Amino acid sequence: MAQCQDCGRPFGREHHYQRSCPICFKESREYKILAGDKGLARLQVECGALQKELETYKALVQKLRRKPQEIGVKDRLRDLIALCHPDKHGNSRRATEVTQWLLQQRRR
Repeated sequence: MAQCQDCGRPFGREHHYQRSCPICFKESREYKILAGDKGLARLQVECGALQKELETYKALVQKLRRKPQEIGVKDRLRDLIALCHPDKHGNSRRATEVTQWLLQQRRR
């Protein structure tokens, strides 16, 4: 796989010297764009979107693989707020104070 230097979409490169996808190559030579070429263009767009989504998932997996001691308080603030929220503790004063403090930490 390579990325087209003209349109930026991914394409299957057969030779190392290919820099443009088949559609951009044909357009640069003013060749006729066929129905199959249009189908390829749609697949290129979809492939590009899937590659971006894959990168997002890879980053998430890396984050989840971190050791627990590497996870900081900022990473856990949302969980901490949910766990100590006054709604979960009968609207106790202590839970309210702790939740307010956590919300202040999140704003920093």
